[in-house]
Amino acid sequence: MTDRILESVAGTPQPTPVIAEETEQILNTRGSTPCPGGAPANANALGVLENSQISEHDADGIPATPWSELNRRENDRKLQAAIDHIPESEVNRLRSSIARLQEKLGVSTAMVHNLQTRNAIHQADADRGEAQLRQAKEARDNALARVADTAKSSNQVKDSLTSLICLILAAIFLYAYACHYYGPEMSYIRKRRSEVLGV
Repeated sequence: MTDRILESVAGTPQPTPVIAEETEQILNTRGSTPCPGGAPANANALGVLENSQISEHDADGIPATPWSELNRRENDRKLQAAIDHIPESEVNRLRSSIARLQEKLGVSTAMVHNLQTRNAIHQADADRGEAQLRQAKEARDNALARVADTAKSSNQVKDSLTSLICLILAAIFLYAYACHYYGPEMSYIRKRRSEVLGV
């Protein structure tokens, strides 16, 4: 409603006609035919042009206000008058609308701030989770490395025990063979063989 009032009061400024261009066209079209008295045909037009140029200044030689400026001032005056005559109920309605819009803007701003805060919290949680995941991966890698070292050490110990057992078994076999070879029975057999064979 306010926009229709402002448009109806302000109106559209009319462009100012350019008199100088039309006068110049008249001079160009009629300047070739002389008057019977010897004076050029455009003498009267020149007089009109001079009078129009003089009328654009006031008596003191100060340039007059252009028509466009006058129209603008008049439109501003009418617009201000229309604004002053707006009903109080319309003003109150506009103020209420502005207050509601400001309240909605405040609520929207608070929601945006709340969402930004939640986003920051979620981002911090995500960063903390990534840090914990990296620590868990490092701990797993360290544990796997320790297990590999332990398995390697166990294999070395196993190989050492196997070698020791083999040496012990070899020593036992050699001892048993020596005991059997140098025992009483084998000594008697060797003695009787020597006696029979005469060796």
